[in-house]
Amino acid sequence: MEQVLLPKVEYEQLITSGQLRGLEFDHITKMELSLALGECFELEVEVKGEAGHAAFKESEKLIKEYTQDKRHDDKQHIHLLQTEKDKLLHGWSDVKTLRDDRHLKREEEEKAKIIDKIGRADRAYESRAARRVVQLEDMIPEFTARGENARIEMSGVTTRGPPLHSPRGVVAVANVSAGGSHVALLMLDGSLYTCGIGASGRLGLQPNARGATCFDTNHPQRVEAFNVHFRSNLEDLSLRQVSCSYSHSAAIDSDGALYTWGSACNGKLGVGIVEDEYKQYSLTPLLVKFPGKRKIRSVSCGASHSGAVSTAGELFMWGSANGGRLGLGPHVIDTIVVPTLVRDLVNRKVRVWQVSCGTAHSAICTEVTSEFNGGSKMLLGGQVYVCGGATALSRYILSWERIPELDGVGIRQVACGGSHMAAVSSYGELYTWGRNNHGCTGHDASVSITRAFVDKPELLKCLHVEPYNLAFGRPCRQMTIYNEQGPHLAVNGDIGGTLATCIHTHLEDKPWWEVDLGQPAVIEKIRLWNRTDEPLNPSKSRAEYSSRLFPCWIFVSEFPFKDLEGKEGLRAAKVQSSAFELFRTNKRMTEWVLPTANTVGQFVRVQLQNKNFLHFAEVEVFGVYSAFNYVGRVGMVQCSADATLVVMPPTSTQSVLDDYYLRAIQADADHATILRQYDAYERSFRKFGRGTAEILDGPCRLCRVFRDCEVCEFYASAKYNRRSFGGAGLKPLPVRLVGDRMGLAELVRVALAEGTLEAEQQERARQEHEAAERSRIAQEAAELEAERQRAEEQERNKRPSRLLKPFQGLPFRSKKM
Repeated sequence: MEQVLLPKVEYEQLITSGQLRGLEFDHITKMELSLALGECFELEVEVKGEAGHAAFKESEKLIKEYTQDKRHDDKQHIHLLQTEKDKLLHGWSDVKTLRDDRHLKREEEEKAKIIDKIGRADRAYESRAARRVVQLEDMIPEFTARGENARIEMSGVTTRGPPLHSPRGVVAVANVSAGGSHVALLMLDGSLYTCGIGASGRLGLQPNARGATCFDTNHPQRVEAFNVHFRSNLEDLSLRQVSCSYSHSAAIDSDGALYTWGSACNGKLGVGIVEDEYKQYSLTPLLVKFPGKRKIRSVSCGASHSGAVSTAGELFMWGSANGGRLGLGPHVIDTIVVPTLVRDLVNRKVRVWQVSCGTAHSAICTEVTSEFNGGSKMLLGGQVYVCGGATALSRYILSWERIPELDGVGIRQVACGGSHMAAVSSYGELYTWGRNNHGCTGHDASVSITRAFVDKPELLKCLHVEPYNLAFGRPCRQMTIYNEQGPHLAVNGDIGGTLATCIHTHLEDKPWWEVDLGQPAVIEKIRLWNRTDEPLNPSKSRAEYSSRLFPCWIFVSEFPFKDLEGKEGLRAAKVQSSAFELFRTNKRMTEWVLPTANTVGQFVRVQLQNKNFLHFAEVEVFGVYSAFNYVGRVGMVQCSADATLVVMPPTSTQSVLDDYYLRAIQADADHATILRQYDAYERSFRKFGRGTAEILDGPCRLCRVFRDCEVCEFYASAKYNRRSFGGAGLKPLPVRLVGDRMGLAELVRVALAEGTLEAEQQERARQEHEAAERSRIAQEAAELEAERQRAEEQERNKRPSRLLKPFQGLPFRSKKM
């Protein structure tokens, strides 16, 4: 740690030395003052020489001594002192001019460096953005005017020809699959590239120029077996899926044909019995034949087995059947060398959507369908079946068994690793289970030894929890109760809408109903189910009852609503709500998606705009309590030996991205420099930049209703005005040298510098006051001590006379010696 030693000189003496040199100080620390005087001494030596510097110090010393001498307070003394100061200041004028020029030049250089740094960063960003545009254009084929042929860029021969275009060779990756020691890259144009260890022909590459086969490569190389030059029908194969395992690979083309290559042991290539017992691999992708010329939708490669799903939802398995990993039943324990239909699933009318093969186990998920019920979409299907060894499943499962814990979840993808599994729901939730080696399931294995193996699928809440109905069964209340139709009828899950199942109030002015969610939660949307029955009197409108609900307000608040009536209650609810909306259209189900992504609330109120009866069937409040650990919806999951990889899909809604961006730059303008590097926020950056006071006018997106955010609290303590209007007695936000908003780190340094200086001044004043108080007390004590000593001296002087007074008038005689 660096140690800084301050000179043991009084602060006032340093100030006086600076003033004698014509320096003006405002809010300066002792350290800064010492550095400034050190610079002045160096300039004196440079301009005046050592002799001039020594003479100046001697004159300064005499002036200080003469100033501290209180015996001369007449006008002549003051005039002489001022004359000496002026003479000293005049002699230092050339040094002061040189110092000011150097300071000005240094400040201009620092400003130029800062502006150049900001400009270089902006130019680098614009250059990257331009290159990104060119790359995107290269990835998208350009067709001729008729739209039948691809346009080919040709370099111009003459000056009037088209501009020169160099081939870039940029191809976008559409799919990636990683095996034990090799990787396959599937491009958007349907071509395939592989790299890694080439043993057993797992890369599918042809012999190189030196005739070597099964060679390793550090760079992706194209699998030319799917190229037109290596095919007799002169037609390129366009691939759409690839899968890799420990020593073999598989790919599906656009026509639904399956190709496999690599190690052929245990029959995992699915091409039948290999004739050469010494050459158990294939360098060239081989076509796998299925009965009935079925087209394949999905394929997965395991350590020693493989699986594929047809477009009709049929499952085919082949390879090693050891441990029941093929799910063909207890009677199949040998090697299956050709794709075999799992008839047990066909008999149970299970339509398979996707298959995943692990080390010694397998998993499938069924097709997901949806249906609408009263305007609400419900998902059906998406069940998960597993089979295989006990390492991952805790017991041997020889035939496909359904996992009941995932029923109703709607699983759309499964993944098998070495000894664990994962499943992604249609809502983006991730479930994991199996052997929890090194925490590969995402659940903390260090908490308890029982977490070393997760026997049932568990939701990984740290990533995403799909919003669910938080209002179900929660305590609620309403303004008045009519015909014993109390508030609990709106949170019992019954959306039927008949009169007997609805809450009902008396005829009131702006009646309300509200629910308490128990604790603050992030609310995503609210559904309000209306009454459905119609009047029996044909002279009345069929919408007589349902129209009473509109217009109505829905409020969301973090604090309990006040029990007020009429306009006063409606006004108070608006003031304390973090979000509210007015609905006017008569609907069976009114759905309100809250405008911001992180609206926090605990109390939800439904209140009419006018005087009427309030009745409706149900209120559903969808949200989550564990929102502060929210990461995002899971798009895809992949499992390996002892690891799990999760991919989050990008948010495509521009309004949501703009809201995220504005929240980020409202907290810190420097966030714009980070976010602009991502394609998702490029539009937001060009639209809002680093943010201005006009853009950020209005309520803060980070503050709560009755609690300011940390940034606004900082603005208040520093007396800064973040808005473009108002703010009496407040300072405008400082800006950078280029004129835009200053980042939070730099702004804090500026504010702390001002605050620190004020604190030092207050501390110095306090110390001076305490020193004066101590001096006064010491002086009073000294005066008291002196008075006590004088009193004692007087007492001693009076004592002999008092002793001799009784003997006055008596005769004395002297003794002769």
